[in-house]
Amino acid sequence: MKLQKTQLSILVGLTLMTGLASAAELEANFTRSDVRFMTQQELAERQNMYNPKGPLNFATDPVYNQYIKNDELPKVTAYMSNWGQYGRSWSPRDLAGVYDTIVFSFMAMCGTGVGDSQITSAVESLRRYACNTSNNPQAKDYEVITTDPWGDIAAKIPGLVEVNNQDMPILMQKWYEGQNAIDSGYLGALKKLKQQMSPGTQMAFSIGGWSLSEAFSRMAATKTNRDVFVRSVVDIFTNYPMFSQVDIDWEYPGIEVGGNSWLPNDAENYKELIKELRSALNNAGKNDVKIAIAAGAPQDKMDASDLKALVDNGVDIIHLMSYDFFGNEWEEEDELGHHTNLYSVGKWSVDTSVSYMIDVLDINPKNIYIGYANYSRNAAYANVTSISPLRGSFVRPTNPDGNGIPMFADGQYTGGSWERGAYEWYDIQQEFLEINQNGLKINNSHPGYQLLTDKEANADYIYSKDGQFFMSFDTPRSVFAKARYVKDKGLGGIFNWMADYDTGYLVNSAREGLGYTKQSGIDMTPIIYSCGENVTNQQECEDLTNLTGGEEPGITLQANAGPDISAALIAGNAYEINGSASTGESITYKWTKKSKQITGIAPTKVKLAQTTSSRLQVTITDLEDADSTVRIPLKLTVTDINGETSTDSVVLKLQYVGDNHAPVAIASANKDHVNHGELFKLLGKDSYDEDENDTLRYQWTQVNGAEVTLPYKGRRKNLTIDTTELTNKDDQLQFQLTVNDGLESDTSDIVTVEVEGSAPDNAAPNANFTVSGQLEVGQVIQLNGSSSTDDKGISRYQWVVKDSANQSVSVNGADAPHGSFVPANVGNYTVKLTVWDEENLSDHKQQTVNVTESETGGDYDYEFPDGFGFYADGTVVKILGQGVYQCFGEWAANCNNPAFLPGNALDPNWITQQWRFMHD
Repeated sequence: MKLQKTQLSILVGLTLMTGLASAAELEANFTRSDVRFMTQQELAERQNMYNPKGPLNFATDPVYNQYIKNDELPKVTAYMSNWGQYGRSWSPRDLAGVYDTIVFSFMAMCGTGVGDSQITSAVESLRRYACNTSNNPQAKDYEVITTDPWGDIAAKIPGLVEVNNQDMPILMQKWYEGQNAIDSGYLGALKKLKQQMSPGTQMAFSIGGWSLSEAFSRMAATKTNRDVFVRSVVDIFTNYPMFSQVDIDWEYPGIEVGGNSWLPNDAENYKELIKELRSALNNAGKNDVKIAIAAGAPQDKMDASDLKALVDNGVDIIHLMSYDFFGNEWEEEDELGHHTNLYSVGKWSVDTSVSYMIDVLDINPKNIYIGYANYSRNAAYANVTSISPLRGSFVRPTNPDGNGIPMFADGQYTGGSWERGAYEWYDIQQEFLEINQNGLKINNSHPGYQLLTDKEANADYIYSKDGQFFMSFDTPRSVFAKARYVKDKGLGGIFNWMADYDTGYLVNSAREGLGYTKQSGIDMTPIIYSCGENVTNQQECEDLTNLTGGEEPGITLQANAGPDISAALIAGNAYEINGSASTGESITYKWTKKSKQITGIAPTKVKLAQTTSSRLQVTITDLEDADSTVRIPLKLTVTDINGETSTDSVVLKLQYVGDNHAPVAIASANKDHVNHGELFKLLGKDSYDEDENDTLRYQWTQVNGAEVTLPYKGRRKNLTIDTTELTNKDDQLQFQLTVNDGLESDTSDIVTVEVEGSAPDNAAPNANFTVSGQLEVGQVIQLNGSSSTDDKGISRYQWVVKDSANQSVSVNGADAPHGSFVPANVGNYTVKLTVWDEENLSDHKQQTVNVTESETGGDYDYEFPDGFGFYADGTVVKILGQGVYQCFGEWAANCNNPAFLPGNALDPNWITQQWRFMHD
């Protein structure tokens, strides 16, 4: 899953917060020529540094209901961003009493590198501000810190706190002093919300996210690095007592994604990190602090994280990111899909993931929170061939623009609000929907657009046949259904990404679905019961939304196991039995098989899952000695709030449909020859079965060579093998792949990989780096040492830069893989990188960099924003639309604060303290 959690550059945001454009001006200038597409001009408008143009949440009146507190019910949580204050002009001012927990997102680690080349702003902000030793002498790699000192500590947050202009070193000093020193920015706003407006709301902070996960694997790999991380987290709880929960959003442990660091043993290191964090919190007297993590919903991501081990070692809450199952820029098959569906019609669903966590991983349901999405995932050139279940195709944008962002051949992107291909809920509400006391439906703005419901997936979407446009999103109805699912499964709660986008309708639906009693606000009933126009029967809509499961007092207790089901007999296939039409007051479910009445197969080969859910899963383990016809009677017992019971029966009839073809195992590797210490992949992806409906199972075993660890006990289609655990010598490794479809005998194939050893056992690392940027006086020169290598990983970096006079030059990120410096004079600069491994063996590399005079094309050193963050006494800067200014005097440090920029400062007197006007 790929959720782009940082939309506008934080550097851009620093400029926006000083009041260049009002919310009304932003809305008035908002351009959208076609809802299906976003033009290059429109994307540029959304990302404009000085005057962003886009839809605004506060153009819609909020409708947040208040509900009576009930500690017995599952909880409702929301993530909120620390960048929504910028282009979107969002404030959490209306959230008092709305959520049980608000998760402030994101903080990050110093030393984090770029993981996604299309989303670099948060990393740039860390390097330039919070982790820049000129602003923050205390900064150290793997320390958890604010990603946006201005927005978190100084900015005005409408309806909550006023601006408090300070230069960056003072803001960073306030960061370490904690919440008692902060009365502005999002941290000041959350403090006020907690202390004065909503004391019952729990506050949490999240670390990482999609664009800030690069350093997690490096951090978790050594005890020294973990200690820095853990100490800084404990310090945050000490300095900010408003927080009572930490959320670790590592995307993704044990999986190679983007440019993020990763290791095959990430899961083991993650477990150690959680164990050490729990111990440190307890030792600091913070036993009540909760540890949460964000986890990917697909099975491979859950397996790579070893979720059960994380829970066993201290994780209290798993925020299951059950969204982004579909995305128009990363969906490889060009097939339409839902991005946050409750039940399966394809590869992923909420229920598939939750069932795997409970039934296979044995995770306590109370540890699980499922996610709903306050935004859509869209596709252009879409063709829906089946409404329910959803089937269809679309066209992916594949032509990169100048920044590598995919667009269509006509130069447009998929339509969205601020991000390509994603409409945010408030924008969906304004642009596409009509919501009133009669319910929810498509408005008249876009003729031919339909709201539709996939009854099998229990998911809603918008589609235009003529416009060939598709939007998968959560509605109040689908959020209510998910909340009912949470209650039915006994889960810990439900959460959303993210609060910035809601107007109240979705969180109200979550509360109602969980069974909370409304204290004040609007009637959500007709809005929740609004299905797509293909669901023409209101009773069917209510059944689908699970209202008739029995929440109303006085309703008749009646078990309903549904009609008998006939299907093809396939080993390993999951058959669903739906008992959600049962009625009664606050009913619970219990499914059992009538073993003595099962015919055609041994009862022990019939496995039941989700036996306390309204929807039962039945699986046949294998077909050995099975008859061609199998009959499985099942019993459903429902129990109401008074302990009364009702039963019903249903028969699952399975028929063998013909000769089965044996699968074909094809084993390969991405490398047939590796050096000791390298990784390679075993690949079973080319294996196949002529019977398309057969579910294949994969099992790798090692048949020759020194033993290596097979991840996931070898039970994956593809495996990553780490040769560092082998003795450093030549070896021949052979692996056998066995593929089974549950019907025929196993078929196998073998692949061989040669390992070439090299003495000594621990070879020294190899230092290597590149230099980039304009090699001119006053320009930022970037140093990248990430290409350095070691058989066990680089443990430490050190950059040393000296000028032509052999004087040391300050390096930003001197002990990180990525560094930078600004040359003050013309001449040759010597750049030296030294790297060490865990056993303190080292290597170094040295380059000479020739720096020339700046060729700015004018009588100035920089044209803003070039060089911003490095302006000093005497620096001359051209500021577009304002003229040429010289930074001067004892307040020169403020030249690097956007609040004091010419044309940007709220008070003109702030400019003259450090800027001298020279000419237009």
